[in-house]
Amino acid sequence: MKEYKLIYAEWRDTTTIPDWYSEYNIVDVHPTTIYSIGWLVREDPEFIVIAASLSPTSEMFSQISVIPKGCIVTHRDIKLEKKEDSFL
Repeated sequence: MKEYKLIYAEWRDTTTIPDWYSEYNIVDVHPTTIYSIGWLVREDPEFIVIAASLSPTSEMFSQISVIPKGCIVTHRDIKLEKKEDSFL
């Protein structure tokens, strides 16, 4: 099985306000900060793909997030202790 890195990413996402407001009522609005942990499935020049769940026997992923690199504030690898009876 291919080895996948586990990463932590802090990134900014769109905030949506569903009602109608005048310009003067739109105050204290900001993008939402998101904190994600997942398996780095792919890294392209413009975005990363992480998955919250990984099935090691089938190399299938679920709970996929595609995060534009321009939205990422910071990210880093998460080191796991390797165990004998684990695929990690």
